[in-house]
Amino acid sequence: MRYIPDAVRAKLNAARDAKERTRLALAEADARLANAEQQTTAQQYDAAAAELGVYEAIVTEALTYLQSGRNDGHSRDLIKLLEQTLYKQSSHIEAMRRNTPAEYAGNVRAAFNHARDTRSTALNAFYSNTILREPPPDKKPAPQQPPIDPTKQKPADKPE
Repeated sequence: MRYIPDAVRAKLNAARDAKERTRLALAEADARLANAEQQTTAQQYDAAAAELGVYEAIVTEALTYLQSGRNDGHSRDLIKLLEQTLYKQSSHIEAMRRNTPAEYAGNVRAAFNHARDTRSTALNAFYSNTILREPPPDKKPAPQQPPIDPTKQKPADKPE
C-alpha cells in the first residue's frame, strides 16, 4: 500500500523551494529504505513491505512535484539528482529481494520495478526538450499468400 504519512507530508509541504523539498523527500526515502532493510534482516517482512510502500509513495510524489514545476535548469538538475538516487537505491532493494522468502518477494520486486519505472520516467523528463522522437512506424499486416495447390502447378519446361 502506497501512502505518505501525515508527518512526512507536512515536512515536505513546509519546504521553502523545490531543492529543499527534493532533498527532504530523498532523505526520507533513504530512511524508509534503511528501515525496510533492517526489518528484512529481522525477518519482519510485513513491516518491511509497509516501509517499501511509503518509500514508493515518497519517490512518486517527488517526481510528480518536479514535473509539475517550471521547466528550467534547476528542475532538470533536481530530476537528475532523483534519477541518480534511484539508481543507487535499486541495488539496496535488489539485495533485500535476495534475502526475502518467495512468499514476500513479490512486495520487494514491486518496489524494485517501481523504482526502475520512476527512474525511467525521470530520465525521459530530463531529456524531453532535447530529443526528437520519431513517430512509430505504421504496422501493415504482411500480405497473405494463398496456399499453392500441388495439382494446379504448371509442368516445368523441358529443354530440347
